[in-house]
Amino acid sequence: RRRGEMRWVARIKTALEENQFRLHFQSMLALEPPNAVPQSHELLIRLVDGKGDLILPGAFMQAAERYQLMPLIDDWVIEHALRFLGQTLVPDARFAGHRFGINLSAESMRDGRLLDTIQQALRRHQVPATMLYFEITETAAISNLGSAVEFMRGLRELGCHLALDDFGSGMSSFSYLKHLPVDYLKIDGAFIKDIVNNPVDQAIVRAVQAIGQQMGLFTIAEYVETKAILECLRGMGIHYAQGHAIARPMPLEDLPVLLAPVAAAG
Repeated sequence: RRRGEMRWVARIKTALEENQFRLHFQSMLALEPPNAVPQSHELLIRLVDGKGDLILPGAFMQAAERYQLMPLIDDWVIEHALRFLGQTLVPDARFAGHRFGINLSAESMRDGRLLDTIQQALRRHQVPATMLYFEITETAAISNLGSAVEFMRGLRELGCHLALDDFGSGMSSFSYLKHLPVDYLKIDGAFIKDIVNNPVDQAIVRAVQAIGQQMGLFTIAEYVETKAILECLRGMGIHYAQGHAIARPMPLEDLPVLLAPVAAAG
């Protein structure tokens, strides 16, 4: 396993040096109120292999985390995402009000320079901070709560929005939530996949929705793979849905071409 990870380390370093990563996006659909055109999009990273095929992050992220490469990858995503937004989407009136999500690793959040990196990139590429939201996993946030809260408050002061990813995965999710300055709760997909048939999953998601509503937060359900799941979530009052029933990941550069009304299921 270690030899395999070391090969990935070399591959990741080469990809960073030779710009072999690519950005994709996956759109979300607003369910409440219904909106036929997705205006929120999560940015996703892919690695291009020697044959031109795309490698999903699950193949190399573990090695990147183990060998402290995640800050470099996060820096690459921030720079290239904001460059594309500033050059292509900000001047396009169709994208006024659209919001784009960038995932941040726990290691990057502990890096004191990250907030400054984001601020400089926003200025350099002339991207409004309100056009961005940053996704931070619940595990990353609570692993070092004090520094995470300070970092998240800094992002809020810049004007960015925040999403707490994989919410519900921890044993004390609700107690920690009171301390985290977030705008969105992204419900752990483990509770979504079988929600149509599992009353316990339904009860958990209803609880998250109720707490989020009480706190003035928006809820996002990921792994929405079927129309039945979508309609179940709609009935619960979940605000946004993300998954293959809504849209599949696509290259970011295709977004201006693909922007067209997307009919909500049902």
